[in-house]
Amino acid sequence: LEGKAEIVVDEVPTFLQNDDAMIIPGDTIYTIEANEKFKMLYIILNNKT
Repeated sequence: LEGKAEIVVDEVPTFLQNDDAMIIPGDTIYTIEANEKFKMLYIILNNKT
């Protein structure tokens, strides 16, 4: 992550900034809001069994 962003997971806000990381379970409701210009790497892993 470059810049700053607010991630709300299950109605709990968390503020992330440079070099922070977060793992969000697949069955969780979340939103991502930019507080300023930012870049992030967003990876989705699906378990198809």
